[in-house]
Amino acid sequence: GILVFASVMATLSLQIILESVRSLLSH
Repeated sequence: GILVFASVMATLSLQIILESVRSLLSH
């Protein structure tokens, strides 16, 4: 329950960070 929720949140935050880094590098 909590572990699954934590892993999902970590995956989502990781994807958001990767997208923001890509957008910063593209500029």
